[in-house]
Amino acid sequence: MWQALGRFLRRIDLCELPKRKLHQGLLEVNPEVSEALHHGQPVVALESTIISHGMPYPHNLRTAKKVEEIVRNNQCIPATVAILNGKICVGLTGQQLEQVADPAFVSQKVSRRDLPYIVAQKLNGSTTVSATMLIAHKVGIPLFVTGGVGGVHRGAESTLDISADLVDMGRTPVTVVSAGVKSILDIGKTLEYLETQGVCVASFGPSKDFPAFFTPKSGFQAPMNVNNPLEAAQLIVAHRELSLENGILIAVPIPEHSASSGHQIEMAIQEAISEASVQNIHGRDLTPFILRHVHKATQGASLDANIALILNNAAVGSEIAKISAELWRSKGKLKHNVKKSTKDEKVVVVGGLIVDIYSKLKNNSEITSGLINPVSSTQCFAGVGYNIANCLGKIGKQPAFVSAVGHDIFGRYFKESCKDIDISGVLQIQDQSTAMYQGFLKADGDLTASFMDPGCLSYVTPQQVYSLEEKLQNAPLVCIDGNLSQEIILIVATLCRKHNVPVWFEPTDIDKAALPFLTAAQNMFTYISPNIAELCVIYHTVTKKEADSFLKNKSSLNQSNIEVVIEKCTELCKALISLVPIIIVTMGELGVLVCRSGDITSRLPIKGMSVQQANNMEVKYFPAKKCVDVCSVSGAGDCFAASMIAGIVEGYDLDTCVQSGLELATLSLQSMQPVPMTINSRKTTGIKL
Repeated sequence: MWQALGRFLRRIDLCELPKRKLHQGLLEVNPEVSEALHHGQPVVALESTIISHGMPYPHNLRTAKKVEEIVRNNQCIPATVAILNGKICVGLTGQQLEQVADPAFVSQKVSRRDLPYIVAQKLNGSTTVSATMLIAHKVGIPLFVTGGVGGVHRGAESTLDISADLVDMGRTPVTVVSAGVKSILDIGKTLEYLETQGVCVASFGPSKDFPAFFTPKSGFQAPMNVNNPLEAAQLIVAHRELSLENGILIAVPIPEHSASSGHQIEMAIQEAISEASVQNIHGRDLTPFILRHVHKATQGASLDANIALILNNAAVGSEIAKISAELWRSKGKLKHNVKKSTKDEKVVVVGGLIVDIYSKLKNNSEITSGLINPVSSTQCFAGVGYNIANCLGKIGKQPAFVSAVGHDIFGRYFKESCKDIDISGVLQIQDQSTAMYQGFLKADGDLTASFMDPGCLSYVTPQQVYSLEEKLQNAPLVCIDGNLSQEIILIVATLCRKHNVPVWFEPTDIDKAALPFLTAAQNMFTYISPNIAELCVIYHTVTKKEADSFLKNKSSLNQSNIEVVIEKCTELCKALISLVPIIIVTMGELGVLVCRSGDITSRLPIKGMSVQQANNMEVKYFPAKKCVDVCSVSGAGDCFAASMIAGIVEGYDLDTCVQSGLELATLSLQSMQPVPMTINSRKTTGIKL
């Protein structure tokens, strides 16, 4: 019999056994939360004790509403949990939030042990970390944001006063995002207890310092560390895949601007602890007593800090929830499309695909308002990302392209006609149009006015990028343009860093050039290729200083001032080289300036190569090739970038790569097409493809 039972159990995937769920009569889940969970959208659980017992009115209500607003702004659904008249409510309405925040609202703090009593007596209850985790898990919410968690109280060796929060983190598979634990607790013993419970504890950000609620450093180190939301999300997904039954604690330090009052607050906390001892206050009454005492002693500074850290936790936690949901969905999708992997080392280009319509004046006059202006017009597929991919395809590199097209005549034609590019990463978006750009050129080819309809460009999603991680992992180099959102650029850069794949960022224009430098992506690029105007914008964003006005005066940027131009651009690059080791400044008719950290003659890095970060910067200038009969400047920089990327991947030296790029840029200048038909592998100087 036992052998038969053993064979039966081996046929069962224990992870698929049904969970013990809450009886539906006890539970009221907001329809918005139910809908999100049903479709796999990110939901963030929030506790209610912090509203009813953690802050005075009306600060509690304002903070609760602001937290939910932050969660929604990060494209997640907030689910505040409370017990109202014996019914467990998940996802409070606005009216219910006001009810819980009202000073006249009578409720008890509810931990796991209190749940059956509060429900049976049909009482009101505000859920603690322990109860909120349990309820979140029962309804399928994998992440919960709070202010701080409970811990091991000082003197616990004699009192055994250990918060139920720690026990529940050891048996409930929910991720808790908090600002660590309060310094009134024994933080060292708390971390030891969490280790015993098998809880994965990770600090968030660049440091392993474990935060102590009001201060970013407790004097103790977290055993693990995640640098950003993507790493935290990857941790959560791995935890889910392992089907572990314990939780994760992600400890987020209080924002720096709110940590300055930490010393004053700590002194007030110590006074409150002494007073609580005199008054024999302990257990669940201790924390509210200390918070009230500290709020009064610091004249509100502790409340301001408390609110700041909660709002920060909500921002970090909801970003983690969003990315982990995308990762989980993409992994589920990939499992249904398993193929035998083949080595596919293609350059990957992630960027814009746009229908370009250019109208060029037939004489040297300006555009005249109110009159018909005679022009010659061309129409073609373009966009910085597509131009680079198209040029790489024409010179034989067959890159993979990641973008989006509309479900219109342009999108259909693109999918049918593209031959030299792997377009499996290009999504066709229903009910959306392909992005469109219209430019008006003077007779000499200079752009005089332009208009843009972004169409479906914003529909390149994190899920789309995550599903293509294998392509990114195998690529020798990845190029991304500035047409895509900061979020997509950061995700691509983070995935590439994970797999040691260098990223080339093409800024696109002055409005988009600086956006990635406002995020953690700023130090994840190996190459950037700005023009002078874009370089000035990036410099200002990073240093908060204005670039020399000389570089902003277009009339000054001519051959007679070339030495000054090089000197001024070099100064800007010096300020950026610690972030980006290779800066390629395209200067139009003046040529190209390459600035590199360390030895400029060493091989240009591709996948698997270490990127040199040195104390010195070397510079080399390449004059442009003479070009007569300029038709259009659009696409010249993209062809230059494509040819350089091709040369880098093939292992050619800097001089060969740049000269090849300048030659293809010249061919582009002589055509109304951004990537002319005259470009092919035979047109690249010194590069055999």
